Amino acid sequence: MVKTAVQAKFERNLAQYRFFNTQETVVLAVSTGIDSMVLLELFLRLPPKRRPKILVAHVNHELRDQSVQEEQFIRSFCDQHHLDLEVTHWAKAKHPASGIEEAARSFRYHFFATLLQQKHARILVTAHQANDQAETMLMKLVRGGQVAQLAGIANQRKFKDGYLIRPLLNVSRTEIAQFAHENKIKWFEDETNTDLSIQRNRFRQGIIPNLQTENPAVVDHLIDYQRQLVELIDFADNQLRGIVKQVNNVKRQLNLDLYQQLEQTTKRLVLSYWLEKVQLVTNLSQAQLGEMEQLLDNRNKPQTRLKLNDQLELIKQYQYAWVVKIGPADISTAIIPATVLKLNHWYSSSVHESIGIFAPNGELDKQKDCQVNIMWLPSKAFPLQLRRWQAGDVIALKNGHHQQVRRVLIDQKLNNAQRQDQLVITDQQGNVIWLVGRKFAWWERPLDYQDKWQQVAFVRRFIRGE
Repeated sequence: MVKTAVQAKFERNLAQYRFFNTQETVVLAVSTGIDSMVLLELFLRLPPKRRPKILVAHVNHELRDQSVQEEQFIRSFCDQHHLDLEVTHWAKAKHPASGIEEAARSFRYHFFATLLQQKHARILVTAHQANDQAETMLMKLVRGGQVAQLAGIANQRKFKDGYLIRPLLNVSRTEIAQFAHENKIKWFEDETNTDLSIQRNRFRQGIIPNLQTENPAVVDHLIDYQRQLVELIDFADNQLRGIVKQVNNVKRQLNLDLYQQLEQTTKRLVLSYWLEKVQLVTNLSQAQLGEMEQLLDNRNKPQTRLKLNDQLELIKQYQYAWVVKIGPADISTAIIPATVLKLNHWYSSSVHESIGIFAPNGELDKQKDCQVNIMWLPSKAFPLQLRRWQAGDVIALKNGHHQQVRRVLIDQKLNNAQRQDQLVITDQQGNVIWLVGRKFAWWERPLDYQDKWQQVAFVRRFIRGE
């Protein structure tokens, strides 16, 4: 038997995968349309020493009366050729009222994944061909999005624990039809292919034929563009992977100091790559990327956050940025009422720390995991209170000066959550004595303060984890 051009192209494509041996089980998705029946025939024509074990997978979508004939046909075909066959039905009762194409696709691929697992197979093969690729590229071009999406359908990709391959992706519909007619291959024409309410059919029946009147080789040119685009994307990915590795820390946070040193064009590419590959954020628009660029570049807003969608949020805190899932508000950030502090009592300030005021004694200094600060206070300062800081709070400095608590927190580079949880101890007039863990106020003492004032110890006790 003379090997045809289609057969030679098919076998060259298969050779690049290097997956097959005679002991390998390969699942072939066969709808009984012309593309999948040609794919099946090409596998049957492989030399015995190169032909894997073939498992035909067929889905009866129960969308039209012809589905019954198609199932009977593929059963008979597999019997005649001694092929293993698995058939499943997508019951009409499970058909959705809308979005039926996507639902059908989801059902098919779930079935294929199940078969791979059950049969201990690694390879799924589909019959997508060059015109499918051209249609996909043009639809994505019209729809808009990321440039990488114009690469269309990959000739192979990871699928569950194995691979999905498409060995006809550079074979045109015309070549496939010619091969089918010359070899008297029987197939069924899907009646829905003429339904112009389906976008792909409008491209298939109208837009691409019109383009072919301008240039009959338009599909070949689109496939060539696709190959070039894939090569450029692969090259860019390799370059970006190295840059992102440098600007991304072990916590998967973007180091903004390093990021800002990049050229403007590189920054956008790095940001897009970091979001998709590191933070696993996809389907962002160019407008969203532009908004993020402005946010990360804005030095006047060292801390801010940007909602990306209903589930994710970008957080910027000083020199780092990262993406988090949006969850219910943390109740620990709720404003608590002021608490009057009793002498020699501990108060929990966080899960890792307790604080209190104590009568000074030598035993305090001997306690492990404690930080002790001694201070003299006038009697009018008592009772002391513990509360969260407020917008108008200031802390007294030497020489009668004051500093806003907000400025202290900014200077110490606390993030928004830390700021919101920051505690202060005040006197009974509301003056800040201790910005807990950060800074003490300055008190001007009279000459006889030791006779009239009270000495107290402000203590932080650190609680070690298990």
